[in-house]
Amino acid sequence: MTDLELQNIISNLREYTLKKRQSAFSRHAVFFLGVIDMVCCLTELGLYEPRPITKEEEHWFEGAYHMNFWDAEIEVNLYTPLVHEVRQRNFFRQ
Repeated sequence: MTDLELQNIISNLREYTLKKRQSAFSRHAVFFLGVIDMVCCLTELGLYEPRPITKEEEHWFEGAYHMNFWDAEIEVNLYTPLVHEVRQRNFFRQ
């Protein structure tokens, strides 16, 4: 995946969270939207700084376990490919 493709995924995820926040959504959705936001921010830090993702931050990248019943399309098409790319690029601690 190129940097541009990764940036597009981040942009699409941010657009999704913005639309969900502007619509009527349930209180439990706040957690899932926060997970997506954190993953986007940490990925950008890896892309632009480059800054490794700390051990304490890794749990944000396990959100698909919780999100798969909430919005499977976002998980499969955006969230999971982003997490996979972060692992491929070794953004986690060395």
